[in-house]
Amino acid sequence: MIVVFLFFSIKIANAQFQEGIMKKIDENNKKKALENAKKENPSPKEEGDEKNKQEEGKKEENKNIPLDKKPSQNDLKTKKEESKANPTIDPALVFDVNSLGKPNTMAGGANEKGEAKEPKLEENQPLIDTNAFKQRAIYVKKRDMLNFGEKGDYDNLSHKNAHTKKHTLNPKNVVFGWHPYWAKEAYKSYNFSLLSIVTYFAYEVDPKTGGYATIHDWETTGLIKAAHAHKTKVLLSVACFGDKNISTFLGNRNAQANLINKVIELVKKQKGDGVHLDFEGLPVKYKSDFANFVIDLTGKLKTEIKGGLVTMSLPAIDFDNAYDVRQLEKHVNYFVINGYEFYGANTKLAGPVGLTKGGGNWWNHGLDKSIDEYIAFGVQPQKILLGISYYGAVWITKGLEVPSEARKFVKYMPYKNIRDEMGAASAGEDASSMTNFFAYRDNNDNYRQIWYDDSLALAKKYDFVVNKKIGGVGIWALGYDHGYPQLWEVLAAKFAPEAPAKKMNITQGLNIFSRMFQGISRFAANPSASLRSPSIFFPLLGVFFASALAFYYLIQRYACQFKRTTTLVLQGGLFVILLLLACLFFIGFQIFSFNIAMLIALSFVLGVLTFVLLTRKWLIEKELP
Repeated sequence: MIVVFLFFSIKIANAQFQEGIMKKIDENNKKKALENAKKENPSPKEEGDEKNKQEEGKKEENKNIPLDKKPSQNDLKTKKEESKANPTIDPALVFDVNSLGKPNTMAGGANEKGEAKEPKLEENQPLIDTNAFKQRAIYVKKRDMLNFGEKGDYDNLSHKNAHTKKHTLNPKNVVFGWHPYWAKEAYKSYNFSLLSIVTYFAYEVDPKTGGYATIHDWETTGLIKAAHAHKTKVLLSVACFGDKNISTFLGNRNAQANLINKVIELVKKQKGDGVHLDFEGLPVKYKSDFANFVIDLTGKLKTEIKGGLVTMSLPAIDFDNAYDVRQLEKHVNYFVINGYEFYGANTKLAGPVGLTKGGGNWWNHGLDKSIDEYIAFGVQPQKILLGISYYGAVWITKGLEVPSEARKFVKYMPYKNIRDEMGAASAGEDASSMTNFFAYRDNNDNYRQIWYDDSLALAKKYDFVVNKKIGGVGIWALGYDHGYPQLWEVLAAKFAPEAPAKKMNITQGLNIFSRMFQGISRFAANPSASLRSPSIFFPLLGVFFASALAFYYLIQRYACQFKRTTTLVLQGGLFVILLLLACLFFIGFQIFSFNIAMLIALSFVLGVLTFVLLTRKWLIEKELP
């Protein structure tokens, strides 16, 4: 038994030591990144300004990095033609903070006489690419756009680096995460003690019938059983993207009724806990129809499934005020704000995927204002979950400075692939957006930038969530960090902090004894109920354990006054009782995650060996007259 305690003490101490080392390494990397960032000039270079180019050239020369060549007139002409053919920013759709949530006011609105007025913007404030933003927000969860998970990344997974330490989440916070079907068995590395809700992505809606085009592996996945073993709720994500599909579906009452029945049937069959709605790109004319559909679904689901949950995704910016959150709030348990795709596949600049706070180099609207707007529209703060991304975006850029014009969008990358590609390299930090970036030159002499969140960036965003006093976070997507435990560790640090050890005073000690005696009284009154209820049974075991330990000490202390055989019998019997009680405590409080039967067997073997070693001298001696 002593060996078992020593083994696990060493294991826990080693894990804490490694965690401390990782934090120190992250801090050192961040310091280096900040030092490098200070050496660079963050302001963008103006084309044609020779003086500025010469100054930049000197700085770049000192770093042995050549300047990007000035584009030729032909290149500029081609670029202008491409921009006209496929513009990334619509100048007529300018973001105005006061117009949020009001339809058809993104061009600046009108004055009292009904005349068009110019939008008011901060000096040099970038224009928000409204239409492009909508496209990114709608299609970000489609695997063909994300372009990863396709090449067997999740076929042969190793779970060696999983963060397995058990935690207790702060009851004030909710940690919500999507498990995309292409992540396959990555869930075996999830730390479910740090997850309140997991939603399986996805039931892909057939908009004409309300049935599913596919539900992938929902009926066979082991995710549900694994999550429930840790009391984590599991939802089925229902996905319908784009105004065309949503319009077709909401225009058909039969399709809506069919979907509701199918979804409830599938959730009940797999013993799930509810539904998550991914209806993204809702047309404003179907605002009331969507609200009615959600109310109908919620009413039937909560009738059929005891404690059933309904959650849903909301856009970071509801440009058209299409989601009637004032009505939906009464029926939906949690809203996940899609806090990503501010900068991505079709943006003019390389920049943060998730913009926590706007302004400066970036759009004036960030997630802080998104949260404030939804609260103003009637959503309770505790029902809001901030969506964060476990992926980043890669661009070929005009230069290494921030911000830099995007020459070409390359791809999206999950966190694990970014870490693999970066190796030991340090990332820079963009403090205003609470995001990291990695700027470098590739083998083809192109400048590249990767924008993503690491554990330190996410730690700041989690602090932002706590300070905003909203419900928690939603992660797109679980499994994208597979093989790197750091993102689990920062979740634990921010949402499941360990309480500091407190010295027990006299009052607390008396309370413990009081609870023990209450347990004895309840056991005497109804022994069968006590055996079925561990909360009553274990205080009773505590009394037996303390009594046996005290009796064992007395025998050891006064062994000389008993016959040797009597002493051996008493000591052996008490030793076995103590061993059994200790095993019951371990089982009851679920300290160990491996097979309990093996633990008990090993404990008995070690206990017997220890007892024999301590008493072998007495066993070989003869009884004296």
